[in-house]
Amino acid sequence: MSNEKKSLEGAATPNQARETTATTNDTNASYSEHTTNGNPIQAGTVSKLLNNGKAGAITGAELVKLLELKDLRELTQLVEAERRAGIPICASTDSAAPGYYLADGPDELAGYLSSLDRRLNNIRQTRQHLEDTLSRLTGQERLEFDGKGR
Repeated sequence: MSNEKKSLEGAATPNQARETTATTNDTNASYSEHTTNGNPIQAGTVSKLLNNGKAGAITGAELVKLLELKDLRELTQLVEAERRAGIPICASTDSAAPGYYLADGPDELAGYLSSLDRRLNNIRQTRQHLEDTLSRLTGQERLEFDGKGR
């Protein structure tokens, strides 16, 4: 079996379509609980469509179409299942290359993790500010956030 794969036609713009290295999970034959048109989706299906590197990101909307999914929520569930299986799927909100992609190596994955940390910090700060506002509005003491919605 070849160690390389090609991007599917229509999975990216012509400039983004290029050969990508296959992941070790490409031969995984187990099935997800997710279905498309009544058929189970094979584990690793999303990552097989993705390009390596942020510049080749494929939008969620395009992946939903290619996989014939119901909506973006179903796609994010599939992406998370593949991440749990060890596939380094990253996501970009960069307007120049929005979408999902495979980390092109440890440095790119570390950069994505740093961006997630920044987002977590921003969300934590937003929550703190809103909780302070609620305290002022209700005269109640500020609650500490424990990360579990309490």
